[in-house]
Amino acid sequence: MKNPTQLGAVVSRAKARPSRLADAELDHLEKVVRLMARADTYTSIHGLDIAYWRRRVALIESSFELLPIQRSRMKALLASLG
Repeated sequence: MKNPTQLGAVVSRAKARPSRLADAELDHLEKVVRLMARADTYTSIHGLDIAYWRRRVALIESSFELLPIQRSRMKALLASLG
């Protein structure tokens, strides 16, 4: 995966994606975080550590025109990731 800073620069040059498309991304990340919370000890799988998931959340923020409820979901995800 490319560096999130590079990805953010690419997105900032283009128009942000519509908020309706962000829900699928948020749904996926919420499922992942729930699964991680169920495990007694989270072990990263093939580099998918907590930092990776934080970058994924940050990428949503920089890639989409988010609605307030989506921003709340994003903040809750970040809080769950510690």
